[in-house]
Amino acid sequence: MGHPSLPHTSCAILRNTRGFSARKGAISKAILLLVLVALSLPSASRRRPYSPREKAFFADDQTVEFVRPGLTIAINSASIAADGTITATYTLTDPAGLPLDASGVTTPGAVSLSFVAAMLPNNQADYTTYTTRTQSGAAIASAVQAAADTGGTVTALGPGQYKYVFRTKAPSGFDATATHTIGIYGSRNLTAFNFGTNYSSATFHFVPNGAAVTHVHDVIKTASCNTCHDQLSAHGGSRRGIEMCVLCHTPQSTDADTGNTVDLKVMVHKIHMGSSLPSVKAGKPYQIIGFNQTVSDWSNVVYPADVRRCETCRSQTTKAAQADCILDKTIACSLWRVPRRRQFRYGPESRGRTAVR
Repeated sequence: MGHPSLPHTSCAILRNTRGFSARKGAISKAILLLVLVALSLPSASRRRPYSPREKAFFADDQTVEFVRPGLTIAINSASIAADGTITATYTLTDPAGLPLDASGVTTPGAVSLSFVAAMLPNNQADYTTYTTRTQSGAAIASAVQAAADTGGTVTALGPGQYKYVFRTKAPSGFDATATHTIGIYGSRNLTAFNFGTNYSSATFHFVPNGAAVTHVHDVIKTASCNTCHDQLSAHGGSRRGIEMCVLCHTPQSTDADTGNTVDLKVMVHKIHMGSSLPSVKAGKPYQIIGFNQTVSDWSNVVYPADVRRCETCRSQTTKAAQADCILDKTIACSLWRVPRRRQFRYGPESRGRTAVR
């Protein structure tokens, strides 16, 4: 015969066990709720625009909330008057979309901008830049180079909204039916807050007569470049993306010190071949001398693949409009296709062609 109190003890233990399990479940739910709340706080969403390559990703919440690091440039409209006056309106914001004061008075960090205007002639593949300068050097006494506009006027239109009128005018008789592109690149100085200098670029296509844009230069997407270069940038970091590069690196621009063209399609092929260039193997370095006589020597570059694999850059998956024209023999692609025999035969004296000698 069992102990008379045993059944009562068993029931008590069972009730305690059930109570403990219930309390444990409640605690787990509470912890889960706290985690969800923490993830939904503004600090979590605030950090989303920043990558681990940026200081803001690691900064404390209060500083990020106050400074709101980063710079986003958006070009809203552009026009060219009958007399050639070029005007662009644009917006400056932080990555969250809040307007920035370019002077740095009402929002942290002054913003400095540069402006480029270029035209893509109908039935041609390369831009002609309106904003240029003349440079002298050891190889060429007077060379034309694409550059940013100087002496234009800025007018504030509203919070973060501005209008820029170029000092440079479109040439008399400019083609109002051709695609024109405005490029803006700039920087936001946040060194006082230990966020360094933030960079951004933007481009905007338009046709001066008001027609829709149908002719564009879209051979290689920046995404293709960023598979290796992430982030693709140059000249200190402010010029970002291939869309910005093609506006200045045109056949009309030459390095006055070396005589080398800085036409993008020539220069990029030669840079990536680097040490494999026949001219470099023969003892002549491949160099471009730029701003403030800065020497960029590409003679030691070793491309980690067969440079003849055109699709590495002209990716067929990025949906660039002319990406597949290297393979397409139709007339529609003729502007964007450089015959392979040219790519590997012509030298630097053949400006406008892809030179790899």
